[in-house]
Amino acid sequence: MGPKGARRVAVVALTRGGAALAVRTGTLLAGTEVFLPGWLIREEVAPGSQGPALDPGGKARPFDGALGELVGSLFRDYEALVLIMATGIAVRTIAPHLRHKEIDPAVVVMDEQGRHAISLLSGHAGGANALARELAKLLGGGAVITTASDVTGRVALDVLAEEQGWRIEPPGALKGVMAALVNGETVRVYTNVPVPPTIAAALGIRPLSELDDSNLDPVVLITNRRIPVRSRRLHLYLRPRNLVAGIGCRKGASSRAICDALDGAFGKAGLSLASVRLLTSLDIKQGEAGLLYAAQSLGVPVAFISRDEVRQLAGRYVESEFVKQTVGVGGVCEPAALAASAGGVLILPKTAFRGVTVAIAEDASG
Repeated sequence: MGPKGARRVAVVALTRGGAALAVRTGTLLAGTEVFLPGWLIREEVAPGSQGPALDPGGKARPFDGALGELVGSLFRDYEALVLIMATGIAVRTIAPHLRHKEIDPAVVVMDEQGRHAISLLSGHAGGANALARELAKLLGGGAVITTASDVTGRVALDVLAEEQGWRIEPPGALKGVMAALVNGETVRVYTNVPVPPTIAAALGIRPLSELDDSNLDPVVLITNRRIPVRSRRLHLYLRPRNLVAGIGCRKGASSRAICDALDGAFGKAGLSLASVRLLTSLDIKQGEAGLLYAAQSLGVPVAFISRDEVRQLAGRYVESEFVKQTVGVGGVCEPAALAASAGGVLILPKTAFRGVTVAIAEDASG
C-alpha cells in the first residue's frame, strides 16, 4: 500500500475506550501490533480485576514512556500508524518526526468509537487514504479523506504509478502536474503501452503518436522511450517496468563497466533505464560481483538462465561460433533477454561496449 513494501501497522491508544478499539482493530487488520499504556495493561491483570478483558489474547505491547518517544520509534519501524486519540494530540505528537511524504509512514487518526477514520499523513504516497477506507469498512465507520484529487474525483498519478508498477520521472515534476489536475487545468496524457480502460477514460489518454509539441499544456508521457519535450511546459514521465536487459561480460567486469554499457545501449535504443525491471545473464555469471552491484544500483533483480534454456531459443537470435566454443551455447545477452522477458521480443540486438555486451527485450504487453 505504500512504497515501503509489506505493511506493518502500529495501533496506539491512550484510554480504556481507545484500548478496546485498538485491540479490536488488531484482530481485524492483518500485520497489526497494538501499543497500550502500561498502567492500563497492569490494571487489567491486577489482583481482584476481572481478567484482561481489553486484551484477552495478551498480545498488546505496553509503553510507559512519553507518547512522543513511542511515536518517534514507530515512525522508523512501521509503514502505518493508527492513533486512537484526539486529532490535536496526534498532530502535536507526530510533528517533530515529520521528514518527507515519500518516507513518512501513513498516519490515520480514529475516535474511540471508530466512527471516523481520518487520513492525516501520507494519504497517497504512504497509503493513509486506503488504510482509512479499510478501517472504516472493518469497523463500520466512515473514512475522512481530504486530499484534493480524492475530493475532486481526479486520478492521483502517484497512486496510479504505484498500482501499475510505473516509475515517476522526474519525481520533482509530480507536484506541479498534480496541482494542474486538481485545479481543473488541461493536462494532456499520452501512452504507447496498455492502460486500464477506466484510467484511460478518466485521464483522457491519447496515443503517443498524437503528441503535439506546439501545445503548452502540461504533459504526462506513459512510455519506456526517451522522448524529449521540446517546449518549456511542465512534463512528467511514467515509466512502465517492461524492459529486460541481457548482459554478457568478461570475468571480473566491474559494475562501472556494466553500468556504462547499459547507459550506452539504452541511449542507442532511445529507451529509459527507469523502465528496466530485470537484468539477466547465463547461470555461469552468478558469481560476477560487478553484475550484481550493477543491478543493485539500478534497484532491480538479476535472473540467471541455464544453457538448456538458451538451446531452446535456437533460431530466435544470431549465434556466435566463438561464444559457443567458449560457454557451450551460441549466445549470452540476446537469449538471456528473450528467456527472461514475458514472451517478449528483442528490440536491441547484441551491442558491445568495451568487454560488455547488452541486448534489450520488451515484454509482450509492451
